[in-house]
Amino acid sequence: MLLQTPYGVVVTDRRVFLVRLAKDVIAGYKPNNVEAEYPKSSISADFNGGAVIGTLRLQRPGAAPLKLNVQRIFQTGARAVADALRA
Repeated sequence: MLLQTPYGVVVTDRRVFLVRLAKDVIAGYKPNNVEAEYPKSSISADFNGGAVIGTLRLQRPGAAPLKLNVQRIFQTGARAVADALRA
């Protein structure tokens, strides 16, 4: 877990942003920079929840699927991201 790069996924009505998060001892995960942005219509997503770790898979245009491990406490948000990108 210490070697993994944490990402945040931000979905607006038009775009999807992948935000790299920095680990901070006091503040937790802080936004560091925007890694990529895509039109919302070009991204598809699915989420498979797990007992401890789930997987959010984002299919980006012209790239291999991005598989993000999601801890249990964040799985509700990951499910909401997948639902927003299916709609």
